Amino acid sequence: MIKNNPEAAKNFAQNSMYYDARVDAGLKVLAKACKQSTNTEVQRLRRMRELFGGKYQYPNVEELKKYQGHLPLPVIFEFILGLAAGKLRGYGYRTVGCNKSPELTHSQWLALLLQGAAKLLLENNGQPKDVKTLGELARLSYPRPEELANYEQNVTMMLVGLVPKAEHARLQVFFNPRMGDPTGYDRQLDAMLRCVECDPPNFARHMYDYVYQDGVSLYGVGVEFDPQAPPRTLIYFLFDRAQTADMINGLSRLFTFAGAAGEQEIQRATTSLDTAISTLGEKFIKSQIELAIILQQEKLPQLKYSVMLHERDTLTALTRIVQSQHCSMREIKDLVKAVSRRTTKAVVISEAIHSVALQLFADKPARIDITCNVPL
Repeated sequence: MIKNNPEAAKNFAQNSMYYDARVDAGLKVLAKACKQSTNTEVQRLRRMRELFGGKYQYPNVEELKKYQGHLPLPVIFEFILGLAAGKLRGYGYRTVGCNKSPELTHSQWLALLLQGAAKLLLENNGQPKDVKTLGELARLSYPRPEELANYEQNVTMMLVGLVPKAEHARLQVFFNPRMGDPTGYDRQLDAMLRCVECDPPNFARHMYDYVYQDGVSLYGVGVEFDPQAPPRTLIYFLFDRAQTADMINGLSRLFTFAGAAGEQEIQRATTSLDTAISTLGEKFIKSQIELAIILQQEKLPQLKYSVMLHERDTLTALTRIVQSQHCSMREIKDLVKAVSRRTTKAVVISEAIHSVALQLFADKPARIDITCNVPL
């Protein structure tokens, strides 16, 4: 990508030089739209950047031309926007790549990520018991730290996100279950659900029996800590659209414990997915679908499907679905403009808009969740 490619090296150096400033500019757009203090929110993001990568040394173009090792990256962020009832209702952001030193082992880097997440949690009204839960989740996710050395240098072990609110921010931590015990994924997930006190009877085992099938990838388990509510767990799958009917059948068997309410949730989510696909148009969407199964103590499970977009004409596709729900594109366009400014031809991350999820409800306005990358 970079080695022996002078043009790509020059573009990457240019894009990375202004990357942090573009992330900050994008955050200001969202904070202002949500009537939050832009200074407060930018400082919160910069604190996160400090904890998960420190000061980024912008690469030298000449060195990049002959670079052979792991590409030096800044702390990479993506934004998640939530639209409903005609306007932007909230947003969050998370790390999707960190400035890991090649001198650090995976287990050392994991310890630093965990330490940074614990600090963020406490700085955003988290409680000591939440920090303890965070540590236990990490232990369950990576039960054999010594085996982390078997993975490639740039593997993603843990992502951290924040959802700013009026008086605090909710912390989100995402673990990579594929780096856990491959012989006991169901036991591993069952232990994680019990750790956050959200464990429907035999849920993890049945999930692997009914949902986890050939061609379906379990690629993330997230936990959201809110000082005003019990932790929320999100289990992420990727599957091909051709497997949609099989996924729905599997979910119907998995959700039997929830009775009629479970079937209603499956139907609601399926209708939302079908509407999103037909509104976006076939030529704009990829074959993969993301499914999030969302669990929280004393609440019925929820489902959310996200559609992945091709890296071309994404704003055109997005405009269709946003306008179909009578929402405004203004903040989205402002965000894309802010994060794309001062970029030449992107090398690592090209199109800003990555995915979109439509959620239709019978008793409240529809919600649209949009994931936006920062080109690099």
